[in-house]
Amino acid sequence: MKREEESRNSTIPDEALVSQYYEYRQQLDQMGSDFREVITHPTYSLPFLQTGRLVKVKYQKLDFGWGSVINFEKRIASKVRLFHPLIQFICIYLLAE
Repeated sequence: MKREEESRNSTIPDEALVSQYYEYRQQLDQMGSDFREVITHPTYSLPFLQTGRLVKVKYQKLDFGWGSVINFEKRIASKVRLFHPLIQFICIYLLAE
């Protein structure tokens, strides 16, 4: 009860600036996400997948660390199963421990 009263009576100095900073931070996060989607799209990343290239391997929130590209190949689609453009390639990495 006491904490609720304290939180109601508390004031945030420069609340407008804090709100504006939060909005800018959200925009930057969205732009970073959009940028990451573009640079990791196969159209743009495939020319750089070369044997021996050092890469950082991440999947969603899992971070596998640094590794070296061993090989990559295109998945062969059958008549029954077609692949989305983002998952048409298989890349084989050797991960460092």
